[in-house]
Amino acid sequence: MVLLCALLLHRETDVMVRGALSIFQQTSLGNWFTYAVYEVLAIVLPKAEFMNWGYYFVEQPEYKNFAPANFPKFNLFAANLYYFVALNKLTKTDYENAVALEIGSGRGAGANFLTKQLDVQKYISVDYGKRNTEFCRARNQDQSTVECVQGDATNFSLQSLGLSQPVDFILNVESSHCYLDFNAFLENAFQVLRPGGFLLFTDFRDDRAGHEDLTLEEVMNLVEADIANAGFMIKDKQDISESVVKSRDVLDQFRHPDDDTSKTFMSRFLQSVGASKDSVMYKKFKSDKAKYIYLMAQKPLSNYTI
Repeated sequence: MVLLCALLLHRETDVMVRGALSIFQQTSLGNWFTYAVYEVLAIVLPKAEFMNWGYYFVEQPEYKNFAPANFPKFNLFAANLYYFVALNKLTKTDYENAVALEIGSGRGAGANFLTKQLDVQKYISVDYGKRNTEFCRARNQDQSTVECVQGDATNFSLQSLGLSQPVDFILNVESSHCYLDFNAFLENAFQVLRPGGFLLFTDFRDDRAGHEDLTLEEVMNLVEADIANAGFMIKDKQDISESVVKSRDVLDQFRHPDDDTSKTFMSRFLQSVGASKDSVMYKKFKSDKAKYIYLMAQKPLSNYTI
């Protein structure tokens, strides 16, 4: 754990951690390493609510019951990404009385935000980390529609989630790059989703995404192919890198909620994991060595339309 903390505080944090994850993914220690990283993040980032890089809307939507007093820009752009993923091609009416499942939900801020915008019957928020799940429960104690569950994104079922019926929507927001077996996640998602239901996916991939023998374009195509091979129909796909990077550019004017200095180890760490300006990941996006994508996929049902 001491070694892991040292990695997290290094100026090249994102390179080192992602490199170590790539190595550990080939061993039986992969799950442990992923779990440990996010447990440490929960300790060193106690104030963070959302855990994504955000999305910049040219015309900012107005949200119900969402006016964060603390760190408004940071939370606003992160909430934007959830709003975009949930409603880019769907309407609020589509979610009425629906059951939504989020896999890799972080600390539950997305669940809290979306259940204030959408009239869902139930929103199940699943994360691998114990501390993240505890954060989720505390954050959503006033939201009766939200259920926070600790679980594995590559090994879940209706039974493990305590459900008797398939879900209507599955959201997966900036999480899959950590999975040891992306295809296992897709297989599980396909099984728990009702026919006609939707998988709403967004995440990044870079030129070190575990396929060093492939170009970045081939890596991105592989993500889409994996989703299709799991049985889904791709209904929409977009490269949203520009909007994600724009959110980082705007946020560069503001300090992260846990960052109280400009040149400390912690500051460099936050810049790395947050893809802030001058971080390795930010530079990859700017040089087209990384892309952030959105995909909307549907479990087949004849004569079903949106």
